[in-house]
Amino acid sequence: MAELACILAGGIAAGIYPSDTKDQVTFKAKHSGAVVAVVQNKTKADVFLSAASAGELPKLKAIVVWDESGGLPASTTSIDIMSWNALVKLGQSGNNQSLDERMEAQQPGNCCAYIYTSGTTGMPKAVMISHDNILFEARVAMDMIPGMGMGGERIISYLPLSHVAGMMVCV
Repeated sequence: MAELACILAGGIAAGIYPSDTKDQVTFKAKHSGAVVAVVQNKTKADVFLSAASAGELPKLKAIVVWDESGGLPASTTSIDIMSWNALVKLGQSGNNQSLDERMEAQQPGNCCAYIYTSGTTGMPKAVMISHDNILFEARVAMDMIPGMGMGGERIISYLPLSHVAGMMVCV
């Protein structure tokens, strides 16, 4: 939901792997110019806060914590920290006109997401995936797999959304 929300809001989504080290997370967040990080829990949020405190993530404005059962990190003066539920409420109070304008501004060829390599041979490299690329791949998959997208099937993907195949199937 967070990745799709990012895309619909006119942002460029960039994922991290659950197995990424703190250095890889920091590298990807800095390289992608992350403004908002949506994370699973407080432990994952602390990775972003630590990097931001060290001056590594100057563009980071907010961290959204999906599972708040372990609590939220302490607030900072420069980074908003909120639960997913708080973000949803914030979105419900807004005006859809700016969202509609951002969606209308998206064009074929514009970058939709950065998909990073695993980083096994050095720091990860980013591949820019365009909006039309995602639409083309989803359309081909629907044409090649009978019934895909018709609501009757269930798909279990073991690929995270930080992988292009996982993104295409799940988004």
